[in-house]
Amino acid sequence: MPNKSFPAPISSHSWTTTLSAGHSLALNLIYRAIRPLAWAPFFIGYLLGVGLGNATLNPKAWLGCLTLAFGCISGIAMNNYADRNLDKKARGKDYDLKRNPWATGELTLKHLLSLAIFATAIMGILSYIISPIFLILSSLSWCAGSICYSFPLYLKGKAPFDIICMPIATYIFPFLAGYWLNALTDPPIFQMLSILPFGIDIFIASEVWDIEADKEAGLKTTAVALGKKSEKVRLALKILQMPLTLAMILIFSPKWKVFSLGILITSLIPSYEYLKLQWISFVLLVALILILGAM
Repeated sequence: MPNKSFPAPISSHSWTTTLSAGHSLALNLIYRAIRPLAWAPFFIGYLLGVGLGNATLNPKAWLGCLTLAFGCISGIAMNNYADRNLDKKARGKDYDLKRNPWATGELTLKHLLSLAIFATAIMGILSYIISPIFLILSSLSWCAGSICYSFPLYLKGKAPFDIICMPIATYIFPFLAGYWLNALTDPPIFQMLSILPFGIDIFIASEVWDIEADKEAGLKTTAVALGKKSEKVRLALKILQMPLTLAMILIFSPKWKVFSLGILITSLIPSYEYLKLQWISFVLLVALILILGAM
C-alpha cells in the first residue's frame, strides 16, 4: 500500500498568531481611518471651555468628551475620503498619509457612509442627552469641520476660508459647548476673539507641511497663496495676539489670567519649527485649567 500523506495539523499557537495578526491589521485600519491624534484641537478647545466654565466635576462634561469623539470620527473620516487622491503625495503628519485607507483602496465610499452616518447619529443622540444647546453647538462644530472644511464644500482648498473655518470648528463651538455646560449665560466674546489669531497661526503652520503636495494637487490653501509671505503673516498674528492676551491678564479674574498667560506663552513658541512643543504647552494649560475648574 502506498503511503498517504496528510497535511500537518494546525497548532493552537498558529491559530492564535493568525487571529492576533488579523486583529492588529483591523485596529491599524481603524486607526488610519479615524486618526485619533488629529482630534486634539477639538478636545483642547472643548476642555478649556469646561475648565473655565467651572464644569470639570460635571458628569456631563465627560459625556461630552465621548460625544466629541464620535463627531471627530465622522468628520475625520470625511476629511480622509475628500483627501484620498491628495494624500497619495502627502507628507506624514500623525501617520504617513499615503496610507490613508481611502487612498490605498482599502475602504470605499460605502464604508465612509456607514461610518459617518453611525458616528454622527451617536454624536447627535449623546449631545441631546447633555442639552439642546450642546446639540446645537456640537452640530455647528461638526458642520464647520466636515461639511464646510472637508466634504463637499472643501473650504480647505479655498484661501482664506480654510484658516477661518478650522479655528471656528475646533475652538469657538467646542469651547462654548464646554463653557455653557453649567448654564452660564455670559458669552465670553472677547476671550474667544483673543484666541482666534493664535488658532489661525497654528493652522497656517500646519498647512506649510503640505505646501508642495497642495501645489501639485492645484489647491490654493492659505499657505500656498501666501508662499514666502506666510512667515510675515504668522509673525503679525503673534504680534496681534500679545496685546489681546495682555489685556485679558490685566482685566479678568485669576482663572482667566492663567488662561491668558498660558495662551501668550504658547503663542510665542514657533508653531512650525516647534509644533510638538506648542501642543505640549497647550496640553499642560488644559490640565491646569481643568484643575482650577474643579476648585
